[in-house]
Amino acid sequence: MLYRIKLVWTKKQNRTGRARSLTGLARVFEEDSVKGHYHTLWLDAPRVMTLLGALAVVGWFSLAGGLWYWLAKNPFNRVGYADLVSPWRWGQISNLRGQGYIAAGLDALRRKQINEAFFNIRQGLARHPNDAAARLALGRLYAGAGYYPGLRDIMKPQLAFGPPPAEFSRVLIDMAAKNDDQATVILACDNALSAKALTLDERGELLEQKARALLAQKKYAEALEILDIAGRDRSAEWRRLRINILIAADRAKEALAEVQGWREGAVPPEMRLQLLALTARNAGRLDVMAAAISDLQRLRPSQPEPWLEAISNYLRAGEPAKARAELEEFLRRFDANPKLVARAEQLCTVAGASELVQLCLDNARSYGRPLGSSYFNLALTQLGKSDIEAAERSYALMLEEDRRQRDKPAESLLEMSSRPLPRTRVRGGNPRAPMLENPEPRAIPSIMIDYLRTLLDAVQQPAADRAEAHTNVLLKSRLALTGFTGSAEILAKVGHWNAVAGIARAGLTRFPDSVQLTAWANTAAEKIAAAPPVETPLVKRPAATPTITFDSQKKAAAPAPAPAESVYATMAPEDVMAKLDGMMKRQAWAEAGAMLREVNSTGRTWPTAIETDLAWAGVRVAFEQDDKPELIFQVSQRIRIRKNEVARALDYARLCRDRGDRETARTITGKILQEVPGYVAGRDFLAKLNETPAAPEPAKPATGKP
Repeated sequence: MLYRIKLVWTKKQNRTGRARSLTGLARVFEEDSVKGHYHTLWLDAPRVMTLLGALAVVGWFSLAGGLWYWLAKNPFNRVGYADLVSPWRWGQISNLRGQGYIAAGLDALRRKQINEAFFNIRQGLARHPNDAAARLALGRLYAGAGYYPGLRDIMKPQLAFGPPPAEFSRVLIDMAAKNDDQATVILACDNALSAKALTLDERGELLEQKARALLAQKKYAEALEILDIAGRDRSAEWRRLRINILIAADRAKEALAEVQGWREGAVPPEMRLQLLALTARNAGRLDVMAAAISDLQRLRPSQPEPWLEAISNYLRAGEPAKARAELEEFLRRFDANPKLVARAEQLCTVAGASELVQLCLDNARSYGRPLGSSYFNLALTQLGKSDIEAAERSYALMLEEDRRQRDKPAESLLEMSSRPLPRTRVRGGNPRAPMLENPEPRAIPSIMIDYLRTLLDAVQQPAADRAEAHTNVLLKSRLALTGFTGSAEILAKVGHWNAVAGIARAGLTRFPDSVQLTAWANTAAEKIAAAPPVETPLVKRPAATPTITFDSQKKAAAPAPAPAESVYATMAPEDVMAKLDGMMKRQAWAEAGAMLREVNSTGRTWPTAIETDLAWAGVRVAFEQDDKPELIFQVSQRIRIRKNEVARALDYARLCRDRGDRETARTITGKILQEVPGYVAGRDFLAKLNETPAAPEPAKPATGKP
């Protein structure tokens, strides 16, 4: 039996009678032919096509309806039914989905679900990039975390869509200026100035901000031109900015004449005297500067600022004796306020006046205040003068102060009763669990110890690993830009230009397009290029014995392909530690070691606590795998940058001794005492290790009968 299908398009004109008599959609006829018996399906083609078309339309609308119903379950869905049904509107579906992601992210932000907000907003901006409100919300999160590169990457692309809202421009300009990214400041100002609905004050403020950025870039003529466009003498801040530009352009005498020619009331009296002292100092008119300082102190006798201005001006004018006299008078008036003393000490630190920093330190000691930050500032000023021995002494005193603060006993009831009651807030609504709102720190922050120790090592030894250790501390901390520039300046004074270049490169990852760091990087590159090449003696080596090279050796010698980005580069720190803890609990030491190597290869900046845990996890893995060279290396590296962790290092020395490995225990203890010579527990343990172990007693002969 055979089957076949015949389509009937026009029944009336068809020559076959059966086709003309066809009713309905289809009919089956049986017929015989020379080829056999057939079952023929006759189809009315127009009706069948009409039916199929109708079914396709129904299916199309039904499928779109089902998809829309599924999308509508999300309360933040922005894709409508018409967008799904109409093919000409499919191009905007991705944009609408982006709007939905952004709405969900902003809602998560209101609910304090930060991780969810980050994910949704970033997904939304990938599909709907023109959303200033979403970029501003995400930028504020980055600003709160102190991560400027993230803020810059998320906010700067919005400028391509035209002038953003005023608040958006303000945040971007302020953060870029704070992080020394003057190119972004100028770009954002130009973008905001292109807006039509700007008041004269708003336009003037933007032009002043642009002039400040040009001043930082040392483009003085352009900065003065922009100020003139803003409107001459438009405000007191305009006048201050113009004077600063003239001074920076080596036109101090012109600036002094301009300040002296201001009419009465053009600027506040205090501001006029400050600028008069500043311009007189830079113009070499120290008599005019001294008179302005005296007038300012008489005008504001109860305020600390006139004396701080005097100290700064005398130091920068090369008058240390007068600066010391002003500091002594300042301390006589205001030393009861530790915050004001700290301001004066910081001012002297920036000026590099170690003698005046010592004076502030002695004053704090007389009041029994913590001295850790004072010793830190003193060591920095001594390093600035290349007085390494004095800086090492200050560092040792800082460690001693740290131990004293950590071991400080709790206050007695009498001392506590004499203090005012602290402001408290209730934890979890429980009135029995008060918490200090601003508890006073008892010990020196570990970042200060790490920063100073690694900087001292980098100054004294130009080896690459010492500079790299200091760079790692800078990257793993949340230090401001001055931390990088200060280190670069100190290392430049001793001629360690490779270290300066490394610090500048590392700093530019934290502060992209920073004018100061870019200048340090360029200067270091010039110094390195100008340095004479180091000549190494030519050593004639004996000819190598020919060997057979196997395919495996060729593969091993071939350059490895660039590794893909590690999963640990973006994983949350808590998740990384949880995964590592799981491996260590299972005693999967090989897996843990491989994971630590991959984590370290990411170059990621970790929180201090996580970084410490990762470092000591590496020590534990080396110990468990009985990798003695790696164990010694890990321990010595750790205590070199953190002297306060020698107790943990000594614990591993004891574990090695208990395992019978006295030589490794002796080596680790020696490393500890090399870094901290006065560590009593380490000396005692080393003395015990050096004692000759008692020989085992010989077995006594058996006297009993078998």
